[in-house]
Amino acid sequence: MPFAIAARFLMDTYQGADSAGVSETYPSAERLYKALVATAYGVFGFHAGQTDNESALTDDQINDALHWLESNPPDAIRLPYRIRRNVSSAIVFRKRGSVMKQSEKYETKSNKAAQFTAYVDGEQGELIWQWEHGPESSDTRATLAALAYEVPYLGEACSPVRLTVLSKPSDFPEGYPFDKDHTWTRVDADSMFTSTRPVQEFQAPDEGHLAELQAGYAAAYPKKLSDSSKKPPQWGTERIPMPNTLTVRTRYIAYAEPESDEPANRIVHPWNLGFFIPALMVGDDASQSDGVVDDWTPQPSSLVAWCVALHRLLVRTWGYGASPMLTGRYAMKSVERPANNVAIQVLTARERELVDESLRDQLPGFLLMLPHDMPQDEVNALADVCASLQGQRLYYGSGQGTLQLGQADTTVDVDAVWRPVQPGCRRLWVPYPMCVSETRPIPDPDGSHGKWTAAQGVALAIAHVWRDVIAGQLPDRRHEELKSSVRRNWQYWDQAECVLNGQNRVRVYGAHGTYRSQMSDYVHKTQPNTLITGLSAQIAFDEAWNVERTALAIGQSRHMGGGLLLPVDVPDQLFDEKGNLLWMR
Repeated sequence: MPFAIAARFLMDTYQGADSAGVSETYPSAERLYKALVATAYGVFGFHAGQTDNESALTDDQINDALHWLESNPPDAIRLPYRIRRNVSSAIVFRKRGSVMKQSEKYETKSNKAAQFTAYVDGEQGELIWQWEHGPESSDTRATLAALAYEVPYLGEACSPVRLTVLSKPSDFPEGYPFDKDHTWTRVDADSMFTSTRPVQEFQAPDEGHLAELQAGYAAAYPKKLSDSSKKPPQWGTERIPMPNTLTVRTRYIAYAEPESDEPANRIVHPWNLGFFIPALMVGDDASQSDGVVDDWTPQPSSLVAWCVALHRLLVRTWGYGASPMLTGRYAMKSVERPANNVAIQVLTARERELVDESLRDQLPGFLLMLPHDMPQDEVNALADVCASLQGQRLYYGSGQGTLQLGQADTTVDVDAVWRPVQPGCRRLWVPYPMCVSETRPIPDPDGSHGKWTAAQGVALAIAHVWRDVIAGQLPDRRHEELKSSVRRNWQYWDQAECVLNGQNRVRVYGAHGTYRSQMSDYVHKTQPNTLITGLSAQIAFDEAWNVERTALAIGQSRHMGGGLLLPVDVPDQLFDEKGNLLWMR
């Protein structure tokens, strides 16, 4: 019979940290276990030696229930839908780990700003630990239910919770697991590294953990000393370490993301989550706290430079261990890099009428687009970094002004950045300020393709963004005897033709080259002696792509302020029956 413990956070927020002081996005099974142990002692008089136990829970019953949790980590976890992860102005005070011998008082210090995670209200905000096979003893089930009912909070005291045990068939109307579309299932250590689904690890108690906690408590809080030894020796202000209360009887269990029921040929969006950091232009005098000059409307030639400046600030703030999807640097060259990294784009008053109402009032600022395959722990860490930038100032060059960054919004839906399509119109896309070509004009590898044009350049830029989507559609040339340069040319032509052949229902209208006096302003890095080429076109994606309101970018500088696709709604009567633009025929 399935068994589950559901946690409903009464304030829809969770604030807690693991044993190392690292803030948690979700409470772990270890957190649940410690809460139940504390309740057993505080509410039910566990091991208090009471003969008339009015709680109706004996020490043996509690022991059996806690030992069952040690031996049976959850088989699945239904995670709540997370709204945001923020940093408040409150300060968390933690034990330093030493005691002043003279005063016998634990020394505290301020650690860092308190971090909390907000969940949606209602059933979607519940976290549920699930077991495919619950305790065989009904007595153990009842004991766990009684313990869970008395738990006041998980994590910090500001995270009140209501724990409920699910153990009846009616609690699982669809069987095990409960709400399988949002439930992460346990995977073994061997398949953890081969799983194609994202994996998260959670700490869980191991056998012998209760005895370990009891020993740690006894060491930290020894019995009262006799009168002759109450007064501690006067050894000055020297610090001595606290008793060792570290626990080792825990383990980390990996859980894989729920499998999707969507078709295998579903077109995955390159970026699926967004952060927005508002920015205002302020006076050059750093002493001016309210010296706002006006709305920030940077020139197109400075977009890349501003995004590079923010990128450097993000990497510097993150510090050691920054995600390679942010830095763009990957340690193992043998591992294929993902198609897309974190992209930074600028949205200003020029785009105010184009964006959705939910984002309109936050402009101007920076939109960070996170790749769909970015690990969740790295997403959480980047959210913390963005939140910590509030109030900081940003500049990239003399005479270019200074920006003051605002509070980051970590809940932007990348698929709803732009306003809905106007009635009676079809949506086209134009790269702004331009799409920087991914490569030089590619020679015809066999003489049958003709000249490489701007249309092939735009198509190749699209193919690089959706590389994982079109990979299975490319011809297999592994067995052809080709020189490396010719093989590379074939690869570029195959990718471009895959976009233009109509199979993927992408249309590129009016592709042409575009140039500026200082083309180097529109790229961050490029190969030496490479001619920088700008491209532009009107691009149409079929409805199957489902990108009518999605934030997208193409081209060599798509990760740093270039190639942002802006929506252009064209009336239906300007298209012919084949979908071609009338003025392009």
